[in-house]
Amino acid sequence: MKNIFLPILLIVMFFYSIFYFRPIYQDSQKPFYDNIDNKLWAHRILDKSIAHSIKNDVPGIEVDVFYESDLNIFDVRHHGKLQNKSLYNFLNDLDSVKIWLDVKNINVNNIDLITKRLIYLDYHFNISDRLIIESKKINLLSNIQDSGFNVCYWLPSFHVLKSLFEIYKIKNDLMKYKPTAISCSHNHVLFYSNKFPNYNLHCWTNGVDLDKDIDIIYKLCERNNVKIVLVDKIIK
Repeated sequence: MKNIFLPILLIVMFFYSIFYFRPIYQDSQKPFYDNIDNKLWAHRILDKSIAHSIKNDVPGIEVDVFYESDLNIFDVRHHGKLQNKSLYNFLNDLDSVKIWLDVKNINVNNIDLITKRLIYLDYHFNISDRLIIESKKINLLSNIQDSGFNVCYWLPSFHVLKSLFEIYKIKNDLMKYKPTAISCSHNHVLFYSNKFPNYNLHCWTNGVDLDKDIDIIYKLCERNNVKIVLVDKIIK
């Protein structure tokens, strides 16, 4: 039995390595942001005063919001209870900054209201060219994209077993909906770059200590397909 196990293991590893490294979709979309000299954006900016203090130091910021149907606002927060921090007020005087908007609660019941609210914000701030909306619900993002906005498809973490099946659904989604970009944690950039080598990829770097692991950031920025890297500390 032991004599059989090793050859089987080697065969499995061989075919899995083919799966991991082989591209399955090589199309691309026009990038939302494409500046090879500065890919670093500020991660999780939830305070208006912070956004204003750094607006001249970064090309873009990532903002988390929940859409509140009763109030018809995007409330700026990453989790928890209503903060009454309207994205409308947040956007005042941020006319030079691009925004990665992570909408946490898109669903079939609020997607039409969300789309209308985005159109309203665009009317007041002329923001559609500076805004990209992120969600894992690609079918609902397509409604927003049809209204003239850039969208980013949030991808799940790589998993040794689940990804064997998920990756083909993602491929089909990219072929069908053609989002502007895909996004993932920096830990999974290699996998998704292998599978979709030409697709615009945005990533976040939670847990990376920029004082100790700055090489991780530089290596991410060296990848042609990686267009935006969210960092928790501004690097000047």
